[in-house]
Amino acid sequence: MPNLTDLNVTYFNAKKAHEYDNPSTLAVTKIVAGKILQLPTGSASRVVETDKNLYEQYSEDSVDLNEAFTKVDKFWESKSISLLDFACGTGLISENLAPYCESILGLDISQAMVDKFNHKFQTLNVPIEKAHAEHVDLRSETEPSDRVVGKYDVAVCSMAYHHMTDVDFITKKLKDCLKSSGRLYVVDFLKGAGSFHENMPAEFCTEHGIGHPNGFTQQELIQCFEIAGFEDVVVSDGFQIKVWVDEEKYHKSTSNPNPEVKQLTKDKVVYAVKIGLIIASGRKPQ
Repeated sequence: MPNLTDLNVTYFNAKKAHEYDNPSTLAVTKIVAGKILQLPTGSASRVVETDKNLYEQYSEDSVDLNEAFTKVDKFWESKSISLLDFACGTGLISENLAPYCESILGLDISQAMVDKFNHKFQTLNVPIEKAHAEHVDLRSETEPSDRVVGKYDVAVCSMAYHHMTDVDFITKKLKDCLKSSGRLYVVDFLKGAGSFHENMPAEFCTEHGIGHPNGFTQQELIQCFEIAGFEDVVVSDGFQIKVWVDEEKYHKSTSNPNPEVKQLTKDKVVYAVKIGLIIASGRKPQ
């Protein structure tokens, strides 16, 4: 049976890369990037409360993709950060974090995603030394290479941990890529708060390389970071995003019998799905 790496390479092909930058992923990534920038890294509490009702709720059609971020955490204020975007996809997170970075390296196991990342930044006239992506499997025993070990102020992995089996292993690998006092940020589904995958059959998750379809609890991510040797670990208490999907994906994603429906055109109807997300961050010791 193919391993998750092979399955993910197959799934995230050229067709998927071409379709990836759709309204849903653009809006979700904009919100996620803002949450990364605003997560208080100096918090005395491990769990950062962001809303009295536990979840801040967003809808993709209420997100201004051009709006500037505000109240950025002091960790990002220098705007001179070297960023490693792991499982970078088409570069959506990198695109949003770029104003705060001196340089960006994206890594992905999908050559199609890497090609889309590089084409995007070339189209934006960003020099290759400022931002580019490479086709690398960081999960192999031979990586990371000396070229990336200890080189980055920040490593970020958005919406990819649930596609992996051994998240403890990859968290240690990402720590190796960081400079002393560098920070890792991981964004993924908050277990029990809604996921595109939690109601999908096991066969679907296997075929699509999904190792953790339900996502992660706060304690699971805290433990993962601490096992890897991170300090000052902090997690958000969760936030919720409402995205619009077609009928087939709606029924695969949720068992809610009373969907919220929006008629886009005479022939196109979309359905609301709420997904709960969490952000975790930790500091590599000096």
